[in-house]
Amino acid sequence: MTDNLKIEERDGKRILTEYNGNDAHVVIPEGVTEIGESAFSGCSSLQSVVIPEGVTEIGERVFYDCSSLQSVEIPQGVTEIRERAFYDCSSLQSVVIPEGVTQIGVDAFSGCSSLQSVEIPDSVTQIGSEAFSECKSLQSVVIPQGVSEIGYAAFRGCISLQSVVIPQGVTEIGDCAFYECSSLQSVVIPEGVTEIRSEAFRGCISLQSVVVPQGVTEIGRCAFYECSSLQSAEIPQGVTEIGDWAFSDCSSLQSVVIPEGVSINYGMFEGTPFLKKIPGDLQILNQQVLRYRGNASEVVIPQGVTQIGDRAFYECSSLQSMVIPQEVTQIGNFAFCGCSRLQSVVIPQGVTQIGNLAFCGCSSLQSVVIPEGVTQIGEDAFSGCSSLQSVEIPDSVSLIGDYAFYECGSLQSVVIPQG
Repeated sequence: MTDNLKIEERDGKRILTEYNGNDAHVVIPEGVTEIGESAFSGCSSLQSVVIPEGVTEIGERVFYDCSSLQSVEIPQGVTEIRERAFYDCSSLQSVVIPEGVTQIGVDAFSGCSSLQSVEIPDSVTQIGSEAFSECKSLQSVVIPQGVSEIGYAAFRGCISLQSVVIPQGVTEIGDCAFYECSSLQSVVIPEGVTEIRSEAFRGCISLQSVVVPQGVTEIGRCAFYECSSLQSAEIPQGVTEIGDWAFSDCSSLQSVVIPEGVSINYGMFEGTPFLKKIPGDLQILNQQVLRYRGNASEVVIPQGVTQIGDRAFYECSSLQSMVIPQEVTQIGNFAFCGCSRLQSVVIPQGVTQIGNLAFCGCSSLQSVVIPEGVTQIGEDAFSGCSSLQSVEIPDSVSLIGDYAFYECGSLQSVVIPQG
């Protein structure tokens, strides 16, 4: 069997560089200190391998696509499990990662669909992107205290994962970290996490409740999208940004605690019972217009409203005129997009930013007053306003976005400020 193992001497090391046999069981001889890159890659007959204690380094893709490999014990002395080391080892059921390993590399165990359990030692400080993605049989995992970041898609598609313990040291839960972990029922997000990235828990259809801890400042786009069993969510003071569709299509979501001052919009909660419970045609929450559901030709937004959210009046084809109170400071993306009969609008003095596509496709809009104080006009803000004849941009504006007045075929004059 050792005849099929190619071992080279380099700089005082004995490196196993290649295996070219088809045995089911391989014992690596004593004295080998390193297993080189791709040494056993594609060995579909390999079921078990004995790695001696002297090995301190296992290279990238060492057991890549060893589809029959069932078990492996990584010896003490190894400090890093490198990129794609066990990628697509679809028969691998268990693995012992020794104390001393500090990094689990990108895609290290990705596609190990039979892997049921893994114990990550306290020495690990980094779990790479997609490290355990598509480990469909993995039921539980304990992440050690030293880990500060759970990488992109680290546990994506772990459909049997029922619980996960995230330690205090973690500060960031990466994009798609637990995407489509459809059996995940509970998760405790610890104090210290500052950011829950985009799609982090998307499609976790068994997740019933979530408490976002103090210290989190950002909840990413689609972070809890399609968590259909989620019934309640509590968002703390200090959150400054919630991404589009963060809780969209959470079809059981009845209760959400949102602190004042957090910018929200209809799309964040679209398809939830929580949103349907907000009364009236003009849905207002935390002084923000989320959505207009009526068909009136004139709408007066009440005093006290400070923000018109993204898509608030999107494609309200009956709307002809709008009264916006002075307290409004922000007009969101797509806010009046597609309001094809809207003829005039007065933007109040307190507004500082007109969002992307805010008035896009308002083909009847003839005039608009942009007040002093607005600093940014977003991309496509007035695109397709084919009846708009003139516009005066105040001196406070420092940025006009791409295509801001695209296809404004009637526009005859425009004053652009010095800044």
